[in-house]
Amino acid sequence: MSNQGQESTGNRPEVQNRHLELKDLSTRKYLDETVVPILTEGLAILGKVKKIMQNEKTWISVKKEIKKKINLQNHFFNYYSKTFDAVF
Repeated sequence: MSNQGQESTGNRPEVQNRHLELKDLSTRKYLDETVVPILTEGLAILGKVKKIMQNEKTWISVKKEIKKKINLQNHFFNYYSKTFDAVF
């Protein structure tokens, strides 16, 4: 029955040994081994997402500028075509 309990929990002695190892570490070493890798990975992902979002913002602003220029050209085209039609 005790053998069955070890199978359901996986490698229980290894987990207990790891827990004891972490418990004996100083605060700095504990953070370096457990928290820092997770934070580093998260910050790397955040940097990639921020770069993508910046590129999207740039693209959106470029599209808005193009749209403004097209609207301005259409406005002048419509104005001058009416003037041209009135003259001739």
